[in-house]
Amino acid sequence: MQQVKAANIQKKKTVDGSITYWWVVPTKARKAGCPLATEKLGKDEQSALSRATMLNDMLNEWRKGRLAAEKANGPVDGSVNALVKKFYTDPVFKNKAPGTRKWYVENLDASLALLPTDTARLTFGRASAKTVKPRHADSFYKVALMGKARDPSAMHLGRGEAMVKALKHVWNTQLKGQPNPWETVTIIKNKKKARPYTRFYYNQFVKMCIEEGDTGMALAAFLAFEFAQRAGDVRTFTWEECFRENENVFYIAQKKTGYDLRIPLIKPGTDQETFPGLIKLLQSIPRTNKYIITTKSTGTPYSSRHLNTIYRNLARKADIPRDLHFKCFRHGAMTEMADAGATSQEMMSLSGHLTTAMVDVYTSKSTTQTMNAIEKRRIFGWSEDAVKEIIASYERGEVVQE
Repeated sequence: MQQVKAANIQKKKTVDGSITYWWVVPTKARKAGCPLATEKLGKDEQSALSRATMLNDMLNEWRKGRLAAEKANGPVDGSVNALVKKFYTDPVFKNKAPGTRKWYVENLDASLALLPTDTARLTFGRASAKTVKPRHADSFYKVALMGKARDPSAMHLGRGEAMVKALKHVWNTQLKGQPNPWETVTIIKNKKKARPYTRFYYNQFVKMCIEEGDTGMALAAFLAFEFAQRAGDVRTFTWEECFRENENVFYIAQKKTGYDLRIPLIKPGTDQETFPGLIKLLQSIPRTNKYIITTKSTGTPYSSRHLNTIYRNLARKADIPRDLHFKCFRHGAMTEMADAGATSQEMMSLSGHLTTAMVDVYTSKSTTQTMNAIEKRRIFGWSEDAVKEIIASYERGEVVQE
């Protein structure tokens, strides 16, 4: 007896014990609108194999035609590709800050190109958006975590979370009123929290930069820490933009939020410097380059990767802990301000954060802040008598412990 072997064939046993063959349309093809239908092939093995081969050829031709149509006419209506394309034209997306739009594009484009399972033939972008269920979202997240290598030991928690967060927002804005499959995805959080730079390590790092003759990196650390700014803004500060009016005010146009900051270098109503020595430092830099921060070797502005490479080399020489990165200067600045008792609004006016919730993310809770909170409550008094009464009650044995 010849064994029937062909893709998409299923065999079912009938009441009389004989075998009947069926050709079944693959689930993904059916959901994507394949015009072919599941077909009964009969009991004859040879004719069943012949017909199944023909139907598989027709299925492959349909797939090729669909792909060609997508390339020629754009995404198929109802697909995830079409949903994301619609999102890109939505004012909800267009009104976001440039840096935020870039983040969405990077993560959504990566999501669309992902093969959601090991056996998938179609990328996630070509799937039907309305048929994506919570179980599909969970499966997608696992693949996003492990990447193409499918290596559990090399999980990228940030990448997986970013993709799910971006897709969740697309579903919320473009498929309103429908269940969002991304709501129930359980995100694996990185237990290792970002560590803020302390002034001790900051001074140590700047000293090493000076010893190595890298004044540009020392100034970059200074501006990131004292001004509480992102690395991406610091490395692209220009003379023209930062001193657009006069030498006594430092202007910052933040790329991520589009927010304009105005940092006085002279205390209003006085002749005292806000950051003693900074004006003289900035005046001592030759303004032969458009950018304030330039590399030691070429005199050109840092790329993101180059900045982190040079930082890591100098940090290693200065015995800076490995879990302190350049971005931790900003984190350290926020924590130091909170320790000093600055309000959220005061901190936002320097860092450029748009909401107090964003400030809370970057502000590490420290012992100093805890003590500040305790001491500030003392204006309402301290119930010392209540404490004495509780102590006395214990001593008399009146407290029943269950």
